[in-house]
Amino acid sequence: MLADCYYCSYWLLVALITKGVDGVFQRHTLRKSDFRRGIRLGARDHIIIWKKPIQRPKWMSKATYKKIPAEIKLREVKVKGKILITTFLNPKEVSKKAIGDLYLKRWLIEVDFRAIKTVMQMDILRCKSPEMVEKEIAVHLLGYNLIRTVMAETAAQWKIFPRDVSFKTTIQLLNAFRGRGLLNSEIKIREILEELFRAIARNRVNDRPGRVEPRVVKRRKSKYSLMMKPRQILKEKLVKMASSCSLN
Repeated sequence: MLADCYYCSYWLLVALITKGVDGVFQRHTLRKSDFRRGIRLGARDHIIIWKKPIQRPKWMSKATYKKIPAEIKLREVKVKGKILITTFLNPKEVSKKAIGDLYLKRWLIEVDFRAIKTVMQMDILRCKSPEMVEKEIAVHLLGYNLIRTVMAETAAQWKIFPRDVSFKTTIQLLNAFRGRGLLNSEIKIREILEELFRAIARNRVNDRPGRVEPRVVKRRKSKYSLMMKPRQILKEKLVKMASSCSLN
């Protein structure tokens, strides 16, 4: 599991260790680091012990709190300007550089969010009620998972990594091929799918290590005010203003 500093908590790390899952997190800013302490593994690389917090979270039951171990052993490294906390304790199996390279892949989470919000146009939700907003988000996520499934099947057939397949190109090809499978037999549809997978596999994503993006909004703001009242009320207001102007 890869996540930023907001997920670097004692409770989540214990849950991962219990389930046999390894994780790499950026250290939370409220925690302080002292590389003079612990078991030294190398430069800015050591084994540390975290104690269980005395205060039990409100969402956790007393029974669950008692079962959680009193301390856990973790590894803390400073690499590429970031202090990372990980469950990979053996430096011979996972080097400090490998931990830093692994954490860089966390950026793929942001890329996936961009694919959902920008490519699939979920950055603006159009429903009004909370129930319909939930359904709108659910439909977007359903479509996203189906597209990723096609990408995974393509990668499996052509022996490539799923991340090498272009998400946007996959959508464009699905739209281009969807009309061809409506009036064909099952055998013909299989041939069309093979052709689709072949086309998707040909469009690879270039490897761009160390890529960064500015956190700015690209869409220009409109000069008009936001619609804060029902459209009909605003229309009636415009009609009244027009009629008063004509009388004057």
